[in-house]
Amino acid sequence: MATQPPKLPSRETETRPKQPGPPQNSSGKERSLNELIREAPTQPELNLAYSEIDNQGSHRAAAILAAAFVEDALRFVFKAKFRALRNKEYEEIFGGNGPLSSFSSAINLGYALGFYGREAKSDLHVIRRVRNVFAHAMKPITFETPLIVREVAKLKYIDWKRQSGEAVFIFRNSPPFDNENRKGYADHCRVLINDVMLEALGGAWRSQPMTNRVI
Repeated sequence: MATQPPKLPSRETETRPKQPGPPQNSSGKERSLNELIREAPTQPELNLAYSEIDNQGSHRAAAILAAAFVEDALRFVFKAKFRALRNKEYEEIFGGNGPLSSFSSAINLGYALGFYGREAKSDLHVIRRVRNVFAHAMKPITFETPLIVREVAKLKYIDWKRQSGEAVFIFRNSPPFDNENRKGYADHCRVLINDVMLEALGGAWRSQPMTNRVI
């Protein structure tokens, strides 16, 4: 009589932990990378962004990053003033060949709509021009390059605010700058970002604690 092979003990079904799915937005849909761009930062998060600007070893990287944050702040103003837009509608305005796809167009329209005055508009265009040169010039340039020095010297928004009797708050979490022109450019970017963000989000945004105030 043939012997039966031994019966293997039954193995209980293992319960594996469920892997988390992709992040979802408030509508329950999978989030896209572009949604990170459209989310307004809190004040502490903005302070961290400022420290990224300060800690860039490269003048080129610092100039481009600071201007990108200014442009993003301006987009938040428009988004706050618009009706609720779907992702596709948002891209039709800010992406591709949309009416606000360029920094220059956004600056001019923001001024026309009364988001800020001539002084801010003028400095926003200075920041835009400096950003463009750092982004596209293939030859080595820094904030000591004579043409960059001349353009940065046109920034007057901080002086105008002080002459108007307004307090100017600049947030810094990093060691002193290696160059006064770079410092002036970064400081104007900071002040314009804060003023533009206040226009976009109001006092609720400023309810977040602020650190390292320098007047």
